[in-house]
Formats: sequence, C-alpha cells, structure tokens
Amino acid sequence: MPLTPPINLLYVNSFQLLVHEANFQYRLAFDTIALCTFGYRFNEFYTEEVHPFRTEMAEFLIESGKRANRLWLENQLRMWSDHHRKENVEAMWSLCDKIVAARKANPQRDSHDLLDTMLNVVDPETGEKLSDENIKSNMITFLVREFSSN
Repeated sequence: MPLTPPINLLYVNSFQLLVHEANFQYRLAFDTIALCTFGYRFNEFYTEEVHPFRTEMAEFLIESGKRANRLWLENQLRMWSDHHRKENVEAMWSLCDKIVAARKANPQRDSHDLLDTMLNVVDPETGEKLSDENIKSNMITFLVREFSSN
C-alpha cells in the first residue's frame, strides 16, 4: 500500500475543516436570524441533521434558479420538478404559519423582536396591521436573504 504524501493529507484535512467551518457558519447565521427576528430556534446545533426548512429552502432556490434559465416549454414539461418546488414552498409557509400562530396564541409583549413588531404595530396612515400572509412573506425573505448571503 503506497504511503500518502503529507501534502495530500494536509489538503484533505484542510478541506474537511473548511467544509465543517462553512456548515457551522450556515447553522449559526440561520439560527441567529430566526431567534433574533422570530424567537424561533431551528436547533441545528443539537443534531447532525439539517433542519427541514433549510433543505426545503435550498431546493426551492436551486430549482427556481434552474427555471429562470430554461425555456418556457421545458419548464412546462418538468412537472415533477414544479410539483416538488411547490411542496417546498408549502412546507416553508406551513412552518411560518405555526410560528405566527404560536406567537398569537402566546403573545410575548416584552420580546420586542421583529415578529412582535410585525404583528402589533399599526400603520399610522391607514390604521391597519400587516396581514399574516405579508408577515410570513417577510419571515421567509429574511431567512432566504441570510441563507443566500452566506
């Protein structure tokens, strides 16, 4: 069995460290954004598994990028891809529904996070609050923005 030169071993170990560090940064950023803005923990540090929301979001973004570069007809023919993309969107909306419903059921007036603001602040001109759909869209936007900026 041939000996592995130290430089190759160093390269492999450095690459593994780099991948581990990148994964740590994704987990940290994702959990931090969710905790600070919505008071929600994805708890990715307690398991080796990636939270389903992050997987669904990544798959949605990848498929959306592919769709943008395909011909219209090809997008129409890729029914399974479109169905899977829509399932991912529904799953992300479902989690946001649960977070908003939980906060409405158990208000945390002293939290002063972004979700609290979106739920309770009234527009001074119209006297209206944000709709739940608008709040959920903002929640997903914050998470997608953080995910794509890393």
